Amino acid sequence: VSTQSTWEAVVSTQSTWEAVVSTQSTWEAVVSTQSTWEAVVSTQSTWEAVVSTQSTWGDNDLPGLTDTSIPRRLGPKRATKIRKLFQLDREDDVRQFVVRRKIPGKDGKKDTVKAPKIQRLVTPRRLQRRRRVRKLKKERIAKSKAQKARYEALQHAE
Repeated sequence: VSTQSTWEAVVSTQSTWEAVVSTQSTWEAVVSTQSTWEAVVSTQSTWEAVVSTQSTWGDNDLPGLTDTSIPRRLGPKRATKIRKLFQLDREDDVRQFVVRRKIPGKDGKKDTVKAPKIQRLVTPRRLQRRRRVRKLKKERIAKSKAQKARYEALQHAE
């Protein structure tokens, strides 16, 4: 820990790692250095993140960090991200490819399957609403033009 008044924490890394220290503070810049030993972090920061780009230490994995693989618990929820994950076209039905998870039943009941509600999914109802909004907008514009023409006709009649 540094003894300077405005600096509080020093993040140490091994010499062959790349350290990326991000701060959420508005005045503190993002520190990105290669082969660093330490990076100074401000007292005003509310969080910090150190990213290791090296997965091994010599010939071995880093114990407790890169030696185990933990699968993601949940899949993507947004339609475009599901398409990206499964390399789908726009014609493919995204609802068939949602990542589902089984919840074991309690007290001898059947297992249930949970799936997220897909966000930003373009459905016929959404297209219908979009058409309706555009139609109403055009009608408002036409009504406004007609009122303006009627007003100007009254102005010239005087």
